[in-house]
Amino acid sequence: MTRGGTTWHAREDPGLQPERTELAWQRTMLSLLAASLLLIRWVDSFGVLVLAMVSLTCLAAAYVIVRIRRRLRVIAPTFPHAAVRVAVQEVIIMTGLQVVLAVLGIVVVLTMR
Repeated sequence: MTRGGTTWHAREDPGLQPERTELAWQRTMLSLLAASLLLIRWVDSFGVLVLAMVSLTCLAAAYVIVRIRRRLRVIAPTFPHAAVRVAVQEVIIMTGLQVVLAVLGIVVVLTMR
């Protein structure tokens, strides 16, 4: 595209997109961690099941944060000239985690005393 005789890119900040994506993943993981840590108050009532939910969430969030940081280090130097692959593994992990947490949550609710 040209605008006024100069080359104009559709992206006005081509180097910042990977950083914004990483920050969005980090915010999502931190929100997930904060929400899961709220479950700790029910460990006395529901025991190991709630502790397993919190542990699983913390491990998955930490794993995804590490993966996304590594991914940014690889992508950033070549962006926007090289194609960026979708973070399929991270999306699958988070989708699976949400399904597992939903099932465990239903189990907890149905087994309430």
